[in-house]
Amino acid sequence: MEEISRVLKPNGILLAPTFLWKEGMKKQILKTLTAFSGFKVYQEWDKKDFEDFIEGYGFSLVEMKLVYGGFSPIGVMVGRKVPQEFL
Repeated sequence: MEEISRVLKPNGILLAPTFLWKEGMKKQILKTLTAFSGFKVYQEWDKKDFEDFIEGYGFSLVEMKLVYGGFSPIGVMVGRKVPQEFL
C-alpha cells in the first residue's frame, strides 16, 4: 500500500478487490478447506477493517461493494487518493 500510495497521483483512483474472510456465516469452514488446498490467508478482513486500512494510507472511500459467491465475499473498494494538503 505504501508503494501504491507513493506512485498514485493526488485524486487518483484505486480499485482494490480482496476476500473478506470475516464476512459470511461459513467463513471458518471455507478458510480451513482452502488451507488444505494450499491457499493461505495472510490477513482476515471484514468490510470495516478493509475501509480503515485503505483510509490509513491516505485514500478516501468512494464506494465499497460486497460480491457474494465462491469461497468468501469479495469486497470491491473504489478509493481516491487524498491530496497531501488535505491530510
